[in-house]
Amino acid sequence: AGNCQVWTPMVLARPLQRVWGPSQGADGVLTVFGVGDPNQAGTLFWTNGNDADTTSPLNSLEITSPSEALQHGSSFDTRDYIWSTDRMFVLHPGPTTGPQLVAAVIPGAKGLLTPWAFTVGPRIWWLSKDGIYESVGGEPASITDADLYPFFPHDNEGPQSVNGLNPPNFTLPNFLRLTYHDGLLFFDYVEMATGFPKTLVFDTVARIWLSIDDFGFSAPIARDSEEGVGYHGMVLASDGVLYNASGMSDAGGAIGFQLQTGSMDQGDNRARKLYAEIQLHSNPNGAGLDVYVLGDGGGTV
Repeated sequence: AGNCQVWTPMVLARPLQRVWGPSQGADGVLTVFGVGDPNQAGTLFWTNGNDADTTSPLNSLEITSPSEALQHGSSFDTRDYIWSTDRMFVLHPGPTTGPQLVAAVIPGAKGLLTPWAFTVGPRIWWLSKDGIYESVGGEPASITDADLYPFFPHDNEGPQSVNGLNPPNFTLPNFLRLTYHDGLLFFDYVEMATGFPKTLVFDTVARIWLSIDDFGFSAPIARDSEEGVGYHGMVLASDGVLYNASGMSDAGGAIGFQLQTGSMDQGDNRARKLYAEIQLHSNPNGAGLDVYVLGDGGGTV
């Protein structure tokens, strides 16, 4: 028997599950990228330049093996980045006589856990298997290791509660989402213990986790930062209903909240102190306000 060569068949009209763009290259040409072909899970596809309605059989690049599926990608600072389940890549123009594009691995960058758990603003933020990372295109840094390390799986250990916060349910990946809006990073998830939606909010300027948000509904949520000149609104979607993420009520109900100030230890958290007086200035605007003083590192009230 002679040598046998089998060519990959061309399948038409197969929509890709995830697309992004248009991305403008150094030559000014606009391109739309896509991933998610179930038969070519590790292959990137793109359209013809300045024509998002057409493509070519040459407009594809196999970046990973099918066992390491490409999750999603995004444009940032004139470059395009792609995540697989395990790694992160940056696209570069290919050589004159070679492929149109080449993908280079970003050292130290971990993959994307689920296709919708990333967002782009002044930085790139994404959820990996063991936490949330940020990058400006180079080597990433974790924003969860310092305060929320047990909140995510590590070293074959499942997620654990942190300071009374129950971890996300990582078996529901479609409900793990990140959104950047006006200096804040929102991590939306379904709580493992209750099945209700929760949101952790990170201040990207102060570099601190600000709050844990509850909602007046039980269905998972998705959110989007609306675009417009001079407009900074955000909308939430839950159970087929669209909400404005502002105002003085929670879908018609009162908004309950807790605020805890930073601890006072005079630079020495070991020695016990005696405070003769603590003053609080507030304007509750007619609402009820309960005030508690926490001692012993929050252990007593």
